[in-house]
This record gives sequence, structure tokens and C-alpha cells, in this order.
Amino acid sequence: MFFIVTGIREAFQSGDHEPWVFRGGLISDLLRLLPLDSGHDLYSFKYPEVPMSLLYNVRPYEAKDEAHVYALAANLYEGEIECPMGLCESDRMVVGDKYVGAFLTLCPEYCFVAESTSNGDIIAFVLSSPDATQYQQRHNVAWLPEMRLKYPRKVDDVNDAMLSPIGEMMLSFHLEEERDELPACLASVSATTTTTPSAESSGSTVPWGLFNLYISSSVVGDASVGKRLAMLCMASLRASGTLRVYTEIRTRDTRSKDLYGTMGFHAVSPHVGLLTESSGSPQPSPGSPILSSAAVPTEATANAKFSYLTRSF
Repeated sequence: MFFIVTGIREAFQSGDHEPWVFRGGLISDLLRLLPLDSGHDLYSFKYPEVPMSLLYNVRPYEAKDEAHVYALAANLYEGEIECPMGLCESDRMVVGDKYVGAFLTLCPEYCFVAESTSNGDIIAFVLSSPDATQYQQRHNVAWLPEMRLKYPRKVDDVNDAMLSPIGEMMLSFHLEEERDELPACLASVSATTTTTPSAESSGSTVPWGLFNLYISSSVVGDASVGKRLAMLCMASLRASGTLRVYTEIRTRDTRSKDLYGTMGFHAVSPHVGLLTESSGSPQPSPGSPILSSAAVPTEATANAKFSYLTRSF
């Protein structure tokens, strides 16, 4: 009898439900205010199997956080290269300058951190840029020259095949190519995907944003930390006109692949012409303006040094 009344059924199925229909209280209401059309998968996450009483404060990055962000990046790198003795302070600074320094300097307004309320330590952070092409240009003009002065190139670096990982990292500032364009695989995705109505009217395509997420190993099992950071960052990028992001990781870095996979990222082949959709990969939501493609593993992709992961929101 409820649906017989004229207009009631249409109103009920239109999606404009009354507030009492949604669960989750005030937090759920605030999450639904975020400008994410296809980021609803980030709203739900598996709660820890063991109850915890830890509280985290997710907030924008501030200048006082630089030392803590550098420290966490160095700690994660130590675990990646399996360095039980740890790195000296100068080497830890090199790691921070290589992986996070440029973002904190060039676009700090798009960086966010999660800190523990118990001791104030930063346990996770996300670095992003709304336009990867503009970021690369600013990186070439402002950041690389500064790093080349800070870490002078030694004469025997090129001929020394036994450089330490930190030595190779310092040398990379001098050997790094100045890229002003997107990787070819992302340009191929741009050519096959649609644009928003506003972009079509202006004759431009939707820019690719950069996205890098770092989570401490102590809380990597708590999916809420990474997803809340990702939600906040993507909402900020969306407000700036960015509808899609990509991240570059090492091909053999399975930990990062699994982490980004839980955030809804899809793998893209680093080689042009290999962008074929994998049948086993999750599909973006129907309202997604940009569709990510997952590459079928091939010998060429397996031998690639870096992999690219993308998602739209």
C-alpha cells in the first residue's frame, strides 16, 4: 500500500533519501559531502580484527611536519632495502630529498598527514599535485638545480659500479632526465578516454594528477588510515579540477601494489600499445568520468623498472 500512493515510489527510488536512511551518524554525513563521484569505495573499509583504542588526526601538512615526514620516508626506505643497522642522518636526508622534498616544497597545499594523538608522531602521509605536467616543469626548474648544488657530482661516480644505494640516489639528481611530458602509457590512456563537458568546451583534456601514499608499517593493517588520507587528498584535487591521478612505483614493489590496490588503483602498462583490459580487475563505477585500464602481464611489462597505477574519482 505504501508504493500505491502517487509519487512515493519515484521519490523513494530517486536516490534523494531522507537522512534517517543512511547509517554512520555525523561522520557518514560529512563523508557524503566530499566532492567524489566515483570514490565511494574509499568510504568502506574492514575494521581491525583486534579492537584498538588508537586515535588518528588526519589534517593538512604544515611546515613543522617536514622533519617527521622525512623521518617516516627514511624509515620506510630502510625497511625496503633491508638495512638492519639503519641509515646515518645525512643519508636519511638524501632519502627525504629524493622522494618527498619536492612535493613539500612545490605543492604543500596538496599534502596531508595522519598523526597519532597519543604521541604526536606522523604515521602516514600523502603527497600529491593537481597537474603532473606542471609539477614536472617546476621540479626541473626549481628542485633539481638545488639538489645538484646540495649533492655535488663526484668525478668517479660514473665509473664506479659499486656505488651504495644512497650514492646512486645522489647521482640520480645529476643523471635524471628533465621530463616535461607525461609517460607515454598515460598519454595513450588520455587519447582513449573521455573528457568532462567543461574540458570539451575549452578544447583541453583532464589533467593527470600525481599521488603518493606512505604508511608506517605499524599501522599498515588498519585500512582506515590510508583510505581517509586518500579521500581527503582526492577531494582536494577534485576541487582543483583534477579527476584522475597516477602513481609510479617499482615493478617489484609488491607491498605498494597491494596498498594501492586497496585504494582502487589499476595497473597500466609502461609500454604504448599494451593497454588491454584485464578481465579479473575491478571496474570503476558507472559515474566515473575517466576509465582506468589494467594491463595484461607481458614479458615487456615484467622487465620494466617502473609500473604505473591510476584511478579516477
